[in-house]
Amino acid sequence: MYTTFGFVFLFNANQASVGQISGNISLCQSNITVLYNASSGVVGEYEDEYYAEAGRSTYDILKSIDPILTSCYFSIFEYYVAIEEYKATAKSLSKLTYNFAHNLGSIYDLTEEGINRSLDIEN
Repeated sequence: MYTTFGFVFLFNANQASVGQISGNISLCQSNITVLYNASSGVVGEYEDEYYAEAGRSTYDILKSIDPILTSCYFSIFEYYVAIEEYKATAKSLSKLTYNFAHNLGSIYDLTEEGINRSLDIEN
């Protein structure tokens, strides 16, 4: 339960920061989510002899592997570009102010989501 909350928070924070520059991060994260969701129940589907559902889950797993490898690989290079962009932005006060104001909605949403999840941690 805590691991899932942690991954969701990290994925959303990553998407709100570097994901605005990198398109491959979105592909990487969405395919990792498909892989996680499909693999979490595929063993039980085979054990319970739900072969149609298990076949679909297996297909989703296999279909998500190639995009994970390529998009996650290319996102490493986009992280470098994003870091360089952030360094250039940090040097300019006007760019820094504009970017903070532009991303204030995402910052608010992530903060509110973190507070709501921490208050309802037992559920």
